[in-house]
Amino acid sequence: MKINKVIFLGGNRFNENGPMTSFIEICKKKNIESLVLCRNSRLEYPINSQENLREHLQNLSINYIENEGVNLSLLKDHINNDTIIFSVNCETIIRSDLIDYMPNKIFNYHNASLPSQKGASSHSWRIMQDNKSTHLTIHHLTEEIDSGEVVLEKEVIFPNSIKNLKETYRYIEKEEINLFNDFIKIFENGFTNKVKSDKNKKSFYWPRLNTDKDGFINWHWSAKEIVDFCNAFDEPFGGASSYVSGSRMRFKNVQTDDEDVYFHPYQFGLVYRKDNNSIWIACKDGGIKVNNITNEDGINIKLGDRFLNTKT
Repeated sequence: MKINKVIFLGGNRFNENGPMTSFIEICKKKNIESLVLCRNSRLEYPINSQENLREHLQNLSINYIENEGVNLSLLKDHINNDTIIFSVNCETIIRSDLIDYMPNKIFNYHNASLPSQKGASSHSWRIMQDNKSTHLTIHHLTEEIDSGEVVLEKEVIFPNSIKNLKETYRYIEKEEINLFNDFIKIFENGFTNKVKSDKNKKSFYWPRLNTDKDGFINWHWSAKEIVDFCNAFDEPFGGASSYVSGSRMRFKNVQTDDEDVYFHPYQFGLVYRKDNNSIWIACKDGGIKVNNITNEDGINIKLGDRFLNTKT
């Protein structure tokens, strides 16, 4: 099957030029028409080029439909025999009428392994688990989340230097482009290179994360667990949180320190050292060093201050 048109559902990552617009640029080079169906919130997402997605699509001369849902009646007039639908960061469940209308022609890009990393916020969960490997995956889209047959996957091993989400996404950018290029090519082969599913792989599903609601530190975790948690909510997002004197503090650029020092549980959360740039906080199995801490109230952190899980 030759592709003449791709209908993209979803959008880019927050503060990123990709992956969707990177895929669109590949289509442009191959003279494949692109149409984007996108929510208003995704169109307003900022991207690296100091535009939002809406402005970027306009500058690329890419047609888009702004709509909160995805259904057959909305797209039917835009579909022909050489059209596929490709979902990238789409937050809407695709209805069965559209799936039935385009059997084996609707695909989803998932930037993590399947079925072991189903769901949203995959790399935040991966960082929390200190897992250094994953697969970039393209699979057939079904009504069940991240459960369609895998068409193509590419393994990625992250070096220890990759700590947060911003570094993660930058690291996989080139591999995402390579994956989508390979995906376009396999249509000429009739999908003879489908990945065989491994029925022995365990399935794990993790829900979407929200930094403001989910990013609160528990001071009974170990120092390493806290650092992994902080990395999971670091750039490009606001940072993990804790409270001092009722003021919410945001942590970024956090690392373990003083691993050889024992702290009693009553000391967990106490600031025991500081300089002009950083603070050190006692935890289980050592301390953590916070190199970037911000708050909206202008509170200055003092030696002996105690961080709490809750505001009061």
